[in-house]
Amino acid sequence: MDQGDYYLRPLVFQLQRLLSLSSFFVVGFFGWRWHPIDENVLHQIWALDTKLLEHLKKLDRIIAYVSFKKPMESDGEFFNIVILDDALGKDLWMQNGTHHCAMSISNKFYERVRIHNFNMKSPINPSVKAVDVPFEPRCTTYVSFQHKQTWWRGQRWYLPPPSGVVSWGLVSSRRPLRFGSFMGHVAYSFHKQITHMIGERLGVPVELVPINDIVDQRFQRVKFAQTVRDNIEEYGLDFAFICGVEFHKNHSDLNVIVAPVRAEGRYGDRPVYFADVIVRKEPEDQQGTPKTLEDLRGSVFGCNEMTSYSGYHMIANHLQDNFNVSISDFFMETRMTTSHASSIQQVLSGMVTCAVIDSTILEMEASIPERSEEYRKLHVVHSLGPAPMPPLVCRRYVHPDLISSVRDILVTMHDLPEGSGMLAESGFSKFVPVDEKHYESILTENRWR
Repeated sequence: MDQGDYYLRPLVFQLQRLLSLSSFFVVGFFGWRWHPIDENVLHQIWALDTKLLEHLKKLDRIIAYVSFKKPMESDGEFFNIVILDDALGKDLWMQNGTHHCAMSISNKFYERVRIHNFNMKSPINPSVKAVDVPFEPRCTTYVSFQHKQTWWRGQRWYLPPPSGVVSWGLVSSRRPLRFGSFMGHVAYSFHKQITHMIGERLGVPVELVPINDIVDQRFQRVKFAQTVRDNIEEYGLDFAFICGVEFHKNHSDLNVIVAPVRAEGRYGDRPVYFADVIVRKEPEDQQGTPKTLEDLRGSVFGCNEMTSYSGYHMIANHLQDNFNVSISDFFMETRMTTSHASSIQQVLSGMVTCAVIDSTILEMEASIPERSEEYRKLHVVHSLGPAPMPPLVCRRYVHPDLISSVRDILVTMHDLPEGSGMLAESGFSKFVPVDEKHYESILTENRWR
């Protein structure tokens, strides 16, 4: 196999069967390789590939095998398609020693893989009508590796799963319901409590994937090299806690379910938040603490992300509407900090003069006992908003009964001692149902996207 260039290798082992059968069982393997890969691992892979072909030829239920790879300087993707008589052929292949050997070193070669199983109508058999569904997905297996170790493995069923596997529509309890937290790290513990409670009430296993932390580790200096949609797909998420802007960007793929309500009076018992412009309080004997936005003209602005609604878009809109200037004209310099928490620390250290922080994150950070004293050094110069609170969303495929169950659990949790305590601990009073209309203001105000 050529290791450097694009490569396509179609192999047909049983031509007459391929021509005569009206339908097939197909396994599609999609893998994304590590960069770089150890030379010894490469040699093992190519040796296994040769051995693999010899075994495939001997299995009478395997009709054809097609492989394709992209060069490493591209993105190192590797695909193969195995065409079989039926699902039994897959079971026989999985018992093969070469398959087990390949699986044992896959974590050293791949960063992540997806394995799709589906039934496919033959496009060349005359008995197959043009109106027939060309293929019917059965299930997808997700495997992701970190530090060359299996991080998680999940499976989603599209057709009714095998006997004994309880299924929520297209989500099977063969693997946990998977939630993702795209919000700041300080919100992760709250989201973890929420998902654990949902799992207990539903009687199914759940997982919470800390997307921000994973993305930070993978891309290090280039945070969010993938879109929210990419991460939802890659990590097989069923539900996710995301910001309102990302919901609007991906609303065709997502259903919005509920949003939390902060307990403080400034929120008016509504699912909203504010964007607080913060500065560091200066000692009395030094230059005075800025009191207004005008005082910040010509200063250094700390921004978590250019895509952040609270950290960038809201202040950009306000400066344009009230001062008729852009961020670059109002501030002397804009420094990227990568997160609200980092913005706060850079304000406290004096690396930047000011930053705009999601009020929910600011209050949750300040409530941490070991940080409360330090956060008293912060002063809110101005508050922007309110804006719609980040919601809990789900993928479109999630069964309506499951969506209703999750919604009911969350909007009634404040009536239970355990639930109300959980909410109060993080500064919330309740969850309320929300719909797409609640987030329309973001679409009209997000002029800098």
